[in-house]
Amino acid sequence: MHAASNLIGTRFGNYEIQGLLGSGGMSYVYRGFDHNLQRQVAIKVLTNAVAAQPGFVDRFRQEARLIASLRHPHIVQIYDLGSEHGYTYMVQELLPGPTLEKRLHDLSVQGSKLDRHAIVAIASQLASALDGAHKAGIIHRDVKPSNIMWNAAGVLVLTDFGIAKNTLSSSSQTQTGMVIGTPNYLAPEQAQGLTKLTPASDIYAFGVVVYEMITGKTPFNGDTPMQVVLGHIQHQPPPLQPQRPDMPSGVEVVVQRALSKDPAARFQTAGEFARMLEQHWSAAFIPATGTTIHGIHDQETYHWPGPTRNSPSESVPPVVQARPSQPASPMQSAPPMQSAPPVQSSAGAIGSVVPQTSQSQPMLLPILAILLLALFIGGITLVVRGGDESAEASVSPDVVTDATPEPITQPPAEEQPVGGQPPQEPPSEQSPPEEQPEGPQESPLPAWRASLDTGVGEGRAGPRGDKLIALSDEAWGAIFAEDNKKALKKLNDMRKELEKGERDGEIVPEFAQQVQDGIDQIIAFHGLN
Repeated sequence: MHAASNLIGTRFGNYEIQGLLGSGGMSYVYRGFDHNLQRQVAIKVLTNAVAAQPGFVDRFRQEARLIASLRHPHIVQIYDLGSEHGYTYMVQELLPGPTLEKRLHDLSVQGSKLDRHAIVAIASQLASALDGAHKAGIIHRDVKPSNIMWNAAGVLVLTDFGIAKNTLSSSSQTQTGMVIGTPNYLAPEQAQGLTKLTPASDIYAFGVVVYEMITGKTPFNGDTPMQVVLGHIQHQPPPLQPQRPDMPSGVEVVVQRALSKDPAARFQTAGEFARMLEQHWSAAFIPATGTTIHGIHDQETYHWPGPTRNSPSESVPPVVQARPSQPASPMQSAPPMQSAPPVQSSAGAIGSVVPQTSQSQPMLLPILAILLLALFIGGITLVVRGGDESAEASVSPDVVTDATPEPITQPPAEEQPVGGQPPQEPPSEQSPPEEQPEGPQESPLPAWRASLDTGVGEGRAGPRGDKLIALSDEAWGAIFAEDNKKALKKLNDMRKELEKGERDGEIVPEFAQQVQDGIDQIIAFHGLN
């Protein structure tokens, strides 16, 4: 019997092995030819060592049947399963590639990275494959770029489903990825050898793949597999934004959630992760916590211009409005006059400068006097001639009481004839300038967390560093789950740790204050209190 690594020229029933495509810890993959259906195929043959493990061959067959039943466009198709010459093999569709690993490598050589459109598209297809497998009760366990390939139609396909499921336990096998997958993509619970894994383990690996697509490298690296594994268990992933400045902070938050140490804090499905990634790539993450105070500036005002800095709203008297002859604009308190040619009068110069904000205070006194006089006369006229249609056009501008002691920030407008009265301030359709919202417009979480990681790494948090990191993880996950009560509790627990550590001389006071300030910003931004 030939070794599984040297089967070229061997025939398994209708399948002829023609060349070696690749190998891994559990199997060799060959290019083959199906003489029955006259097509190229891939033939995956278990290694001799793996096949010798008790119960492993049966599990391999069971998994192959499950995958074959999926018939998912983004999951490799299984054609056949069998045993020949003492070998157990699986026949599947031949994928021309390239693999995502090859594509990332080529970009790295060129000093480039995937653009956001490619990242979102790849993530969407990979998420579809994982959700399809998870619904069928299959956990891949080895999601990584080398197992993500393109088929002949240019469609992304997930291959090489993990089938070991903790049946192997020796350390050498762990290093080759036979039990818990590939070290660079291991979920913390996989790295710790937990026997009960969930789809969350695949979502973590998915998060590592997305991290690598964005930055060009995996979050944890080391000289030995053990160093990498310990990174997944003990440390937080380095922030992405310093490595990809063009990326919105919302994407940072999404990816870091997928990489949470706690499986329960990750996304419930791969599809949810992909959707959030797509949603936040083009806009900074601002969670839906209700209407913000700045939203009032988007509302239309139908009665009078908003108060300016020099014109408090309480100084504006109530509006008395006659029946309009045409719809009022949103920013005027009385209907505009019918079109008429502009009238030049001795008061024209005064009327033309009222809207300007650059006039000095002494100029305002005569203007105010004229306007008040116009208001008084116009009010009397309205009372005397209230039922007269012809009076409506001549007096309606005079009953508008939106004049204020200070200049109004609107452009000059042509005056209208007002029955011999001094020209009234023209209506304006311009809204008052919006106030610039104060405070950060992006979640302070990523920058705060990066600062926390740095401080803990420098020893500024003393022995309480791990506890602070763990609490921040839980708070982060709760914020994404919109569990404000839990998020606030975890942040307050952090406050207590900081206060105790500072009191006991374990935490550098400046660092403690920096973290406390960040907590205040997070609570305010996300509306947690």
